[in-house]
Amino acid sequence: VIEGNEELAEELRQDGVHVVVGDATREEPLVEAAVAKAGRLVSCLTDDKDNLFVVLTARQMNPKITIVSRYNEDHSAGKLRKAGANAVVSPTAIGGLRMASEALRPAVVSFLDVMLRSSKATLRVEEAVVQEKSKLANKSLKEARISDHTGLLVMAVRSRGGDYLFNPSPSVVFKPGEALIVMGEIEGVKKLKALAGQA
Repeated sequence: VIEGNEELAEELRQDGVHVVVGDATREEPLVEAAVAKAGRLVSCLTDDKDNLFVVLTARQMNPKITIVSRYNEDHSAGKLRKAGANAVVSPTAIGGLRMASEALRPAVVSFLDVMLRSSKATLRVEEAVVQEKSKLANKSLKEARISDHTGLLVMAVRSRGGDYLFNPSPSVVFKPGEALIVMGEIEGVKKLKALAGQA
């Protein structure tokens, strides 16, 4: 975490978080935080211009890094993507969707909250990316027998281009680079990632 407030930084350290004290809109803290070697970066500053700087700098430092950035103004989303963000998130938009879902589908929202946030729940929605030489590559859902081997329910398949195939049929063939979206127990997810070649 890069944090400019020393007191907040100290609180994070007490929780076991590695903290770099500094201004994330300057290059030095990003270097100290080893962004050049990082796999992922989340830029969640309150100002869109500041997030734009972080995204641009991080992308220059590390072309392979996955970057998720916060944005407030709708017109900033496209700029952040052009600057190098892989994904952009608006807390306001998400909050609005959550409020609407609470009003229309309260049981679904409650179920997802328990599944995703509870420390006691073992049920998860997860993903596994099919690797080139894995046991799942170029096999159909029927041939892979994922449910038999892992106990998981395959909810969707995301193509390398980002398109989703929901509730895939048994004849769907898994291609390398595709992500399987599944629901089930954590142990089953571990088994699936091993089959997919991610373990």
